[in-house]
Order: sequence, then structure tokens, then C-alpha cells
Amino acid sequence: RPLYERALALDEKVYGANHPDVAGSLNNLALLHKSLGDYAAAHPLYERALAIYETVYGADHPSVATSLNNLAVFHAYQDNFAEAQRLMQRAVAILERALPANHPNIQTARASLAAIAAKLREQKRQSLGDIAAKLGKFKK
Repeated sequence: RPLYERALALDEKVYGANHPDVAGSLNNLALLHKSLGDYAAAHPLYERALAIYETVYGADHPSVATSLNNLAVFHAYQDNFAEAQRLMQRAVAILERALPANHPNIQTARASLAAIAAKLREQKRQSLGDIAAKLGKFKK
């Protein structure tokens, strides 16, 4: 972790706080925190990286889509599939506008969106099953 933090500090010093290289370092550090299970530390780093990409490139740039994808996966890791789906839908829409129709990144993002949607449906079914089981206890 110290190396990622040092890289981030150097990028900020050399390029300034709102540079795409800083966003890349933020994303790398966030990924490390996520991998270590430190979601509280990872989340603001992912959010800041996304904000930098949106500021520098505009809302419809493929780098924004990649950052949205990273944030969507982060939310999926925490079983927050509704937010993950919202973010991934936005990423897919950006890629569909920005890239040729047969680009592999679009297919990969669509597959990720489908997987998230399936997990969200499963989560909703489980929630409904839990509610039904609780209601069944009260009927007796």
C-alpha cells in the first residue's frame, strides 16, 4: 500500500490534483483497498477517480465508462447490485456511443451488466422469500 500511496502523491505533485494520471493512481489504490476488504477506504478513491475523468474528459468518454465499471464492480462486491446495475448501465451506454458497435469492450461491459442484473434478480427473490417466510410465521 505505501507504494501506491507514494505513486499517488507523486502524481498529484507533478500533474496536479485533477489529472488523468492521478485518477489512474486513485483507481489502483482503490483496487488494492477493495482487495484487502477495506471498502470504506476504497469507495472515496473510486468516486474521486470518476470525478476527475468526468471533469477532464466529459461525461461520455470511454475512460469515464471504465471508471464507472470499476465503481460498479466495487458495489457488486458489497452485494449492492442495484447501484452496481445503475453504474454499469451508464458505462454500457457511454461505450455504445463512443466505440464501434462490435468493439470488445462493449461486449465485456454488456456481459458484466447481465451478470449484475442476474445477481440483482436473485437478491430480490431471496428478499421476497425472506419476507414470505416471516409473514408465514405470523399467520400461525
